[in-house]
Amino acid sequence: MIGYLEKFLLILSAFQPLITFFIGCAAVYISVKTYKNARLSREHEELVQLSKIKRDLYIIITRYFSNVLTHRYNTSSLTELVFNSDLDPEDMENILAFIEELIDSDNKRVKKSEVIYEKKIKYIKEISNINDALEELYHLEGLLIQSDALLASLHEKNTFSVKLMMKTEAIKAKYRTNED
Repeated sequence: MIGYLEKFLLILSAFQPLITFFIGCAAVYISVKTYKNARLSREHEELVQLSKIKRDLYIIITRYFSNVLTHRYNTSSLTELVFNSDLDPEDMENILAFIEELIDSDNKRVKKSEVIYEKKIKYIKEISNINDALEELYHLEGLLIQSDALLASLHEKNTFSVKLMMKTEAIKAKYRTNED
């Protein structure tokens, strides 16, 4: 019995380097597969982050364009303010001409914004790495903040100008009626 055990151990010792080699190969195979999975997982995570940033870019550029269109609507609604006043139609002509000039400048701003919108959408679609996307995100956030401030101040200025013109025309009409 001991003789069989010695022969078995002798045969087993002859195969030990081969068994160790197979175990080593299996360990290398597992580590290569793990590395590939980690790399693919990292690439997938980067792709997900890039998709989120691109979504944010689309939202910001759409908000920018929406702000410009809202400003054009607000400028057009100034005519309602004039028509709701007690001014005579002759007195409204100057104010309405001023509002038409404002609407024309807003239409030019909308056309310029459409060009910017289309170029930015095209650029966003072409972005392929996170650094470019983040750079564009910072740029568009700055553009949005600037346009918000500019359009809000323009609307306030335009509203004030129209109200001032309406008061001036009302005072002129009052003096005309007093002279008659």
